[in-house]
Amino acid sequence: MTAFIALLKWVKSQGVQPVLLMTPYHQNVWLVEASPNVKAMIPTEKIVREIGLDLGVAVIGSYRPDVVNCRSGEFYDFMHATASCLAKMTATPAN
Repeated sequence: MTAFIALLKWVKSQGVQPVLLMTPYHQNVWLVEASPNVKAMIPTEKIVREIGLDLGVAVIGSYRPDVVNCRSGEFYDFMHATASCLAKMTATPAN
């Protein structure tokens, strides 16, 4: 993670404003709280948001479809959202 933070700092030092993007996973993924995916995404989303706040980097989206108002029909499969779902992420407040 240190390398990732260093990379973000370097990118910012070059005059580029990075954006961290989290795309949602299908609602069915979230039904099994003990699954490895859910166990990984919950702390990862928290870390991503903390990094965004600490570095002043915008964070868009969420791994949780309910946060970005995506419905179950807006996914091709368990992890690939359709364009209509992804378009909703721009309306989600950063950080």
